[in-house]
Amino acid sequence: MLSLTVLSQFIHPDNMGADRTKTSSILASVGMAAARFHEDYGQFSEGDSRTIMLQLRGMNPRKTVYFHAPVGEEPGLIIPKDAWDRDIICLVPSNSTFVVRSFGANGRDEGGAGDDLRFSLAR
Repeated sequence: MLSLTVLSQFIHPDNMGADRTKTSSILASVGMAAARFHEDYGQFSEGDSRTIMLQLRGMNPRKTVYFHAPVGEEPGLIIPKDAWDRDIICLVPSNSTFVVRSFGANGRDEGGAGDDLRFSLAR
């Protein structure tokens, strides 16, 4: 069974502008797709962000599509973009954790602080 961990910055209404809301929605969609993948395979998809997204988009042994493109997404895009037109980052730091991140409006990795956005799953 998976437990869902979402940082308060991700959902706190005082921190939500339109761009953050859009990005949060994308991160949550990817995170939930990873959870469904985990339910079917007993593990999270592995590799870099591109490899993970290809697997979630249907390039897996069962050809199951876990992640569907957001409305208005550029055709052929593999890694979804955040609201600031930068690739989201998918990480599997351990075999029991899946993390999806955006570096926020400033584009800098602040280790989850500042304007970074994060969605995490742990089993």
